[in-house]
Amino acid sequence: MSSIVHAQITPDKLPNLAAWWSADSITVGNGNPIETWTTNNNEYLYVTQSAANKRPILVDNVLNGKPVVRFDGVDDYLDGGDILNIGSEGATFFIIAKSNVPNAAYISKSLYGNQPNRYAIEYDAQWSKGFVFLHHDNVNNNSIETENNPFGNDEMITVTVNNTNKTNALFINGFLIDSKAISGLAMSSSFNFLIGGYNNTLGFTPPQDGYYLNGDIAEIIIYNRPLSQLERQEIENYLRLKYFPSEYRPAVDLGADIVESYNLAPITISVPVEPYYVSYEWNTGATTPSIDVTKSGTYWVTVYDDWGYIYSDTIRVQKPDITAISDTTLCAGETLVWDCGLSGAYTYNWSTGESSQSISISSANDYWVNVQDSFGAMLYSDTVHVAVSTFAQEASLGPDTASCQGNSIELLTRKDDAHSYLWNDGSTKPKFVVNTAGTYSVIVSDIYGCTLYDTIEVTIKGLAPEVRISAENICFGQSTKLENITIPTDGTAVIATQWVFGADTLTGNVIHKTFLHMGTNTMRVIAETESGCFGVLDTSVYIGQVPISHFSPPRACTHNNIEFINTGTIQSGYIQNSIWNINGMSYSGNSFTHSFDTIGVYPVYLQSISNLGCTHDTTITVEVRESAELQFVYNKTCQNEKMFFFDKTTYKPENSPVDGNWYVNDVEFPQYSVFGKTFTTPGKYAIALEVTTINGCTNRVSDTITIYEAPVFDSLKIYGCNLQEITLQEYTNTFNQNVVSYTWDIDSIGIRVEKNPVVVYKNTGIYPFTLEITTEHECIGKAQGKIYVQEPPVADFTFYPEFGAAPLEVEFFNTSKGAVAYSWRFEENTISHETNPRYEFSLLDTSYAHLTVFSSYNCVDSIAKHIPIDLKNQQIKIMSVSYHITDRGFLQYTVQVANTGNAPIHMIEFLLENPNSPTIAETWKGFLEVGSSLTYSFVSTTKMADSKTPPYLCVIGNIISQDIYKIYYADSMCVDFNNKLTLFSIAPNPADDFITITLSTPDEGDFSIECYNAQGKVCSKQVFTNITAGIQQIQIETHNLSVGIYTLRVKKGAKKIDSQFIISR
Repeated sequence: MSSIVHAQITPDKLPNLAAWWSADSITVGNGNPIETWTTNNNEYLYVTQSAANKRPILVDNVLNGKPVVRFDGVDDYLDGGDILNIGSEGATFFIIAKSNVPNAAYISKSLYGNQPNRYAIEYDAQWSKGFVFLHHDNVNNNSIETENNPFGNDEMITVTVNNTNKTNALFINGFLIDSKAISGLAMSSSFNFLIGGYNNTLGFTPPQDGYYLNGDIAEIIIYNRPLSQLERQEIENYLRLKYFPSEYRPAVDLGADIVESYNLAPITISVPVEPYYVSYEWNTGATTPSIDVTKSGTYWVTVYDDWGYIYSDTIRVQKPDITAISDTTLCAGETLVWDCGLSGAYTYNWSTGESSQSISISSANDYWVNVQDSFGAMLYSDTVHVAVSTFAQEASLGPDTASCQGNSIELLTRKDDAHSYLWNDGSTKPKFVVNTAGTYSVIVSDIYGCTLYDTIEVTIKGLAPEVRISAENICFGQSTKLENITIPTDGTAVIATQWVFGADTLTGNVIHKTFLHMGTNTMRVIAETESGCFGVLDTSVYIGQVPISHFSPPRACTHNNIEFINTGTIQSGYIQNSIWNINGMSYSGNSFTHSFDTIGVYPVYLQSISNLGCTHDTTITVEVRESAELQFVYNKTCQNEKMFFFDKTTYKPENSPVDGNWYVNDVEFPQYSVFGKTFTTPGKYAIALEVTTINGCTNRVSDTITIYEAPVFDSLKIYGCNLQEITLQEYTNTFNQNVVSYTWDIDSIGIRVEKNPVVVYKNTGIYPFTLEITTEHECIGKAQGKIYVQEPPVADFTFYPEFGAAPLEVEFFNTSKGAVAYSWRFEENTISHETNPRYEFSLLDTSYAHLTVFSSYNCVDSIAKHIPIDLKNQQIKIMSVSYHITDRGFLQYTVQVANTGNAPIHMIEFLLENPNSPTIAETWKGFLEVGSSLTYSFVSTTKMADSKTPPYLCVIGNIISQDIYKIYYADSMCVDFNNKLTLFSIAPNPADDFITITLSTPDEGDFSIECYNAQGKVCSKQVFTNITAGIQQIQIETHNLSVGIYTLRVKKGAKKIDSQFIISR
């Protein structure tokens, strides 16, 4: 048993599912409003309601325990937007729903009004019979209405739209309501898809009043193709089983496959009885609910019910069968054994009278058998016809013979029954050509495989000629000449020829025969040579029909190409060529054209020649009338400009025009004097003038014109700045035409005729202008534009640092006004478009910055500035040195230093001298910008000696290298804290070549330093004038002093201080 329908599937198992809404997929809970109803098959496809008071609710346990979506009939509806158009294939809709009122829409993608491309499924007592599938495609309104579907019931609605076979259909609860022819075109609209409402007069929301659904919807299924009938049944059965199980119709079941091993009685196969089954179709041809089968095999039935549903099932039956054999032909002497195939407790009754399970057959006759089982049931075989072939006994090559070389041997008897040949040389044709004497054999079989083996001895008596003939005058009704042109190759001559035409035989090497039938006439030609050898040729001659020449005399006018067409006929074959002659001019072909220069009556000769060379001729006269020699002129040929064509033909008074037409690319314009047309598309056009005059002659003259493109302007907006030159440029596409003139009419300027005039406006503003150009083909282009004038930009900038040593990185600050774009050029060729760029200068002689600025109207201003760059010069200046006493009684030292050079400084060595403590040396590392200062606090501290503060401090700052120790620049400072004349130290002591004297002067003025040896003699004296107050460090050379003890005296005014030092080498 095998059923092929009603397998329980879900909608998503069929292809092209567009949308599937079911109430049992909603999870909001019983009695709760539904904001969004999402399809089961696509999470991104849904209908929704944003207004809380217009939302339907979910109601549980309504249809067979299943929930429904309930609409209040007041303002509830769900909106899907522009979805679910009906596509090129069509669509199928299924709805399980109920309406409590006579006007209510289940679904709609429509518009309240008579518009195309809309559909809806609804109750509409106002505009239809009651229930309607509204289907208005873009051609016709194909809606299906019914008054036999009262509202208030739970129902299953099915709608199909099949654009392939151009039909739609409406089913209610499985019954076909109606089907209509449709256009078969896709339906696409921007209308909203609504559930529970009908679109308003614009196709959107809010829905139209009076069509809100008061009722329930349990499920909606939509496919974007028409389902087949079986597919529709599957979905409807799915819905019935889910919502209306009592109406569910199960599949037909013929039961299990049947196996019967002995009983020969017929087996009955029945369709289960159902009241709704209306017809049956078995594969046996039976149309009853049951059939009796007597043979093994596969049986199936198709059942139709009152809904039009189709059910099918298959059953396999295995039971005892008589082994059948087919009608057959035996070769004489063969035996055929027919075993009926049934063994066991059976009784056999053969047509021969035998009673065994099998019989042997060797003679021609009709045979059958009946078999009976122990229950009395009987099987009857078909009657088998057996024939016996005697081909092998009766076929023969005949007796040995003398033949001519080139003749053939063949079966003399039963050759028409022969089916296959195998000659001794392996050839397989019915005839065998003998070229030498010898013994020849053949194996030949008939269509039943009965085989003959035969031999023949052949002697050669001469050479058979190869017959050839020729035929002349092979046209019907003529005496055809037939000639034997055979030339024997053995040197003998043909002495006799027979021409056999069925029952008619003629003799002679040349004969004449008039054939009574056209077409193929068969014949046999037998030629006999002097050696007594015969050659045979089976051939045919084709007798062709003689054509009938004819043509209809055309209306001929001078200077016209008159077409002549051979309209002759021939019953078989065809007219292959025609020979014409007009006024001494010859033409060849079944049609041709000829132009007559003068009026008159001309004989026209025509000969028709068939494909077999059969001919027929005729002569017909043609009268030629005078036609006007047409000519026309036209003006300029420009796109979008009206063009005029003028008929400039000179007509004779007695032959004036009566009708005429102009043609543009073979499109007719019925006016023949003056014709005007505007060509909107450029290109080449075929222009023709056709005029008919009083004598009936129609003449035509044509010319090809070129319509040139009208100039096309780009946007004519020109931008510039006041007090600057503004060049007016036109961006025109003239399509490769040369422009011969320009006319500018410019506000406040006047007329200018240059291609690109240059203007200058004093004031800002908007100045309109017009431009007219003319091309070489006089095509005119006109356009309007405006000149937008604004203040020009002003370029300016500052930079930092304002000077420095190369390489020097400089930051630029753009202070330009009225600019939107910038172009910087540094040194010679470095470009930047930044607003505020940075650049590192490396060359002294090209350290310039150029700035060009552009306004929104592309006006330009520029400025250049020199960037002062020197050679790298690192310098520092010690600004101050100080100390303070820490909580623990230590001295903490601080020095402030400034970068007074033109390059950054990265390392400074500080040497601090306190006369009461050892010298402190520390190194600072970092980045000291040019012009910047640094406050450095020494890491090291010193203990105050006997709680004494230092009388002075001196600090030296050395700029040193990071790699090797090298002093590039040094500065120093000493600070006096005593504010009185004091000699702090003489160093070194003992000394050699020089000494350094550290002293303090309390105020500005002069002082002197004197040196005395041990004998009190002055060895040196130096006077220092206008010295500022503070610490002084003075170096005195001592290399000329001898070893010994010396006294150093410092004098300032009345004050003096002495100290000793030693020279030791």
